[in-house]
Amino acid sequence: MLVPLTSSMYIAGELASTKSVLVDVGTGYFVQKKIPDAKKYLNGKVDMLRDQLENVQRTLIAKRSDLETVTQLFNDKAARIKQQQQQQVCTPSDGGCEGGSPHPHPHPHHSLIHMKQMEKLNKMGGAK
Repeated sequence: MLVPLTSSMYIAGELASTKSVLVDVGTGYFVQKKIPDAKKYLNGKVDMLRDQLENVQRTLIAKRSDLETVTQLFNDKAARIKQQQQQQVCTPSDGGCEGGSPHPHPHPHHSLIHMKQMEKLNKMGGAK
């Protein structure tokens, strides 16, 4: 049998008595138990860990589903915003655009770039 010296080092050992064993019950405490009782205790711990693993797996599946839903909603919203921005155009009839042709503009006449373009045109006498 292997006996742990540290969390990663073990040495070979033998049981002095095969009637009872020391069982690690947590936080550095050990309890002497008869072999059948130790097996029952350890099997109970294994069952508890299996139950916890199943709960974590169910939670993970639910969280993945939530993530997919949120990702889809985000992508849909981003696509709608992009489509709205593409539909908003600056045209000569609404105050003029550089070059006199319509071009996509997310917020007509409110962006810094558009304002600077208009100032430049005004200075050159091109915009009215």
